[in-house]
Amino acid sequence: MISHNILLFLIKTFSIMFVGFIIFRYFISKKYLSVLSKLFVEFLIPALILNKFILHFNMTLLKDYWYIPLFTLFVLFLSYIMSLFLRKAMKIKFLSEFTAMLTFTNAGYLVLPIILEIFRDTSKNDAIIFNFMYTLLVSFLLWSLGVYLITGKNKKIDIRSLPTPFIITILAIILAVINTKKIIPPFVFKSLNILGLIGVYGIMLVLGGILSQIPFNKTKVYGKETLRFVIIKNFLYPLIFLGILHFIHLNSVLKAVLFMVTITPPATNLAIISERYPINKRGHDYIYSSIFWSYVTSIISIPIFLIIYFMVPL
Repeated sequence: MISHNILLFLIKTFSIMFVGFIIFRYFISKKYLSVLSKLFVEFLIPALILNKFILHFNMTLLKDYWYIPLFTLFVLFLSYIMSLFLRKAMKIKFLSEFTAMLTFTNAGYLVLPIILEIFRDTSKNDAIIFNFMYTLLVSFLLWSLGVYLITGKNKKIDIRSLPTPFIITILAIILAVINTKKIIPPFVFKSLNILGLIGVYGIMLVLGGILSQIPFNKTKVYGKETLRFVIIKNFLYPLIFLGILHFIHLNSVLKAVLFMVTITPPATNLAIISERYPINKRGHDYIYSSIFWSYVTSIISIPIFLIIYFMVPL
């Protein structure tokens, strides 16, 4: 059953990403990427957040899992420390770029479709809630620490770059705790759920579009450096966290979500950061090449680690 669900995730998610790659590469102007991104990130995915939190979140869950954002800091800190060790051991040339890409994964949008296929019933609702609680701090850190890691300069958080889901998650927690679901008609939740699902898979179209903007000539440069990164990010990095999580006693659904955020490729916003802020051309090309091939390789690495996690006794 798990293998079937993993196959569904691969077919649905990467097929949509591939379609997004093709249409934005050859048929539709990239200016529409930002429009679609805002639609999915600022309106449709927040609909899913409101639906799941108001319906399924409560004071008990808040008391039991308030510490999840601390795990965000824990995972990012470990990732940062690992990057410092690995870049020295593997003789990485692009130190700051390597550290940024290893530290910040696509912890939100690529994890959601995995959750939708892997989990069922109440565990799916919990997993979605846990994932949004985990990503609560990611945007702040990506657009501050992430910018600093890539550019080497302190930058104030660009509020325009912070996605609406951060604000909506806080609002949804408040609305859930005061039990507003009693006064909201059921059809509202059904509508929010449908809109949210469109947002989850729609953002895959945008991810494919973002990858399509990477010039092919930049995906071929720094072959050895890119290969080192892909091996570390897509295979070694998840193995290390698999071992760490094995010794941490947590709710099984939460532990699975924490593992999922480690098996995804780097956040595509790192490529946007490298465009928005001035960095040297060699580092810029290395980021593009590494992100592109990490996503291509994840078609193989993500299912491998999902199978290991769910089907092999650890």
